Amino acid sequence: EPAIKSLGQWWDKSSLDFEPLPDKRLYHLDGTASYTDQEGNISSKVYDGSASLVVRQARFTNYLNYRINYYVQALAGNRGSIKLEKHDFQDTIRFDIKKFLYVNLGYIWTRDDTKFIHSRNTPYLGLGSHLFNSPKQDHNIFFGLGYEVKKYTIDVPDVDSLIWLVMQDWSWQISEAVRFLENTSYLGYFGENKTYRWSLSTALEFKLGN
Repeated sequence: EPAIKSLGQWWDKSSLDFEPLPDKRLYHLDGTASYTDQEGNISSKVYDGSASLVVRQARFTNYLNYRINYYVQALAGNRGSIKLEKHDFQDTIRFDIKKFLYVNLGYIWTRDDTKFIHSRNTPYLGLGSHLFNSPKQDHNIFFGLGYEVKKYTIDVPDVDSLIWLVMQDWSWQISEAVRFLENTSYLGYFGENKTYRWSLSTALEFKLGN
């Protein structure tokens, strides 16, 4: 059985990339946190944080992600403040069928005050593929179907709809100390409401010390 340290960034790769499969349950945890304080004619504070937990047992991997953004702006003349929150939670269970092919069963929950969304619940199921997998690069793409139930904080009808979604992520180990990350998602609605939404995020990770 390979030593855990020798597996490298196993959470980015298929479980079937390792022979034999590790018997031990594997864990990976990471997170980010930031705080912004702006003073002047308009005073505001922004809290932003995220956490990710990956657990793997044999061919099964569970990806748990949570992100929060909390914005507070003080109104002039001591008239109180505006508070806006955004929460994103996603849990995905992956089963590796082949080195290049896997099935995902997942659930996404969102609250977004800026869009008057009290809750948006989206269970989904689909197939994904490791398009490109090397010691320095990993590229995944996923196609799935789901069902979305959306409730608003204002007096408008709630929305239930069948959806399709595409997710892709790419990681590139530029050097021992620097890694580039990119993630894109695209979601569309079936039926009369043929709208869509998409997101794109990029990041650079820097390793400090040995």
